[in-house]
Amino acid sequence: MKSTTVLPLFVIGAICSISLNAQTREYGYSFSTPETLATDVASWNYTLDTSYSGSGDPGTTANMFIVRGESGSSDHSIVSIAGETAYYVRTVNTQNTNFGFYLMNLDFTDFTSGQDVLVSYSFKILGNDTNGGIDPNDWQVLYTEGTTGVGVSSYTDVAQTFSFQDDNQTWTSISGTFIVSGASDRGGILINAGTSGSGYTSSGGYYLADYAVEVSSIPEPSNFALMGVAVIGVLAVARRRIKRKK
Repeated sequence: MKSTTVLPLFVIGAICSISLNAQTREYGYSFSTPETLATDVASWNYTLDTSYSGSGDPGTTANMFIVRGESGSSDHSIVSIAGETAYYVRTVNTQNTNFGFYLMNLDFTDFTSGQDVLVSYSFKILGNDTNGGIDPNDWQVLYTEGTTGVGVSSYTDVAQTFSFQDDNQTWTSISGTFIVSGASDRGGILINAGTSGSGYTSSGGYYLADYAVEVSSIPEPSNFALMGVAVIGVLAVARRRIKRKK
């Protein structure tokens, strides 16, 4: 007869306690419908489907995605390129530091009070090198804690520095994580060319695809201790069962 392992109540309680604190929240965008968004517009609020002036508070809508081309002749569109459906921004003239892809108002509320939050992100990026003017080197993933606005001055922390291809056909996959303090109720991510701006004068542009972000609570130290107790309990039960069978 096959025996059934029954875990002690304190082990079940420990596991339940840990799982209750392992909260996650999904963000990001998957661009699925090829269409022209706007032409000759510096910035576009993709979430609200409207142009953005580039000044003032863009709003507090959670998971708000804004792309700044900076130049007034920037074109925004959703296109199919190199096997992916992507957001494409074509910019003209050298861009300043505010250029980039913004994911704003990530919601950190409703997690355990004072608990740090782990933010995991991933995306694909590709350059459209029409005249050799694009600089795809030393781009950055920047982030901020607290209230966010459109403008690099709000994004003071660097999560990652990366480079990508500008050959119009080779996607570069980027992923990483960063931790925000438990005192923060929201934050944001900016993908751009760092402190030097985009650094080019070109009629080319950039593609962004498969942008995914996950916000997860980090178990408090007491929960790690509880996990250890749970594991010890499971091992003890298994050991007793083995001894009975001998």
